Amino acid sequence: MARILFGVFQETGHWNATFAVAKALRARGHEVKYLAMEDRAAPIQREGFETLPLMAEHFPRGFEERFDERARHFGPVRGFIEGFRLMARARAAFD
Repeated sequence: MARILFGVFQETGHWNATFAVAKALRARGHEVKYLAMEDRAAPIQREGFETLPLMAEHFPRGFEERFDERARHFGPVRGFIEGFRLMARARAAFD
């Protein structure tokens, strides 16, 4: 039995593309988990897979709501810039 960890782009469409393979691997007795931002874990968990937090110190639960709030507060352009700064800091930590 192998332990398999999927780490894909944090969008539902990207996870959907892996679920058939992940289910086949699980059916063969392998342990399958996914890396996911806490705010994005629900679609994976609905498919019956365990998630491990992805960079929880940079993307804690509620991150997306705060990101959206910045966009509303600063307006679309400034909100995008502020959000980009948050993502750049997280990317630097990931690298």
